[in-house]
Amino acid sequence: MKTIMLVHNSQAFLERNSSLLSRAGFLALTAISVHEALRVLQEQPVDLIISVLRMHGMGGDTLCSMVRKRWPARHLPFILVCYQSEVEFELASLCGADACLVKPVRPELLLTQIDEFLQIPPRRERARESATLLSGVQASQCHFLDLP
Repeated sequence: MKTIMLVHNSQAFLERNSSLLSRAGFLALTAISVHEALRVLQEQPVDLIISVLRMHGMGGDTLCSMVRKRWPARHLPFILVCYQSEVEFELASLCGADACLVKPVRPELLLTQIDEFLQIPPRRERARESATLLSGVQASQCHFLDLP
């Protein structure tokens, strides 16, 4: 079972998305701050991190930079969730995030992105739903960063 860490300062966001990930067959770990996320990473390995960019105190961009510079698993896939803004896209790019999803992120789109990063073949039902959803996605709804 793949493990995904969610980082957000909203308990409602963590509960809602943790439930979504669990139903999709993932183990979801949650952290309400960058400090808590770093503690969780020391205690348990994860396969992917999803963090909101803007949080009280340190944000997801800081967490991503710290993971990229100091963590043994520095090549861990990292998705930042942000608002559609050139400033936020640039912050995500500078910290080394692998992708930036624009709020509000549709659950199906998030699950499709996770499957791609973790190289999980899409489930039949979700593949049909995702194909329909992705065909209607505009560039403004999802922004992938071109990183080396």
